[in-house]
Amino acid sequence: MQLHQNQKPIDLLARMIEKSSKTGDVVLDPFMGVGSTLCAAEKLGRHAIGIEIETRYCEIAKKRLHKDTTGGEERANYLSF
Repeated sequence: MQLHQNQKPIDLLARMIEKSSKTGDVVLDPFMGVGSTLCAAEKLGRHAIGIEIETRYCEIAKKRLHKDTTGGEERANYLSF
């Protein structure tokens, strides 16, 4: 399901992240949208920082990341302006 007009497939982003970083590295997405890059980074054991100007997309990303977390435990910190 497409949540953003420029949403990328998580599998495609995961391949790029896997080839360009190591487990434990930090991935920065300065145009986060709905958090696909952050979801891919999380799956690969990378830390991720996302920046998004649209509050509605930040909320969607937050829900997606929380949903993907194992055991319902929230492992991400969020900062909104």
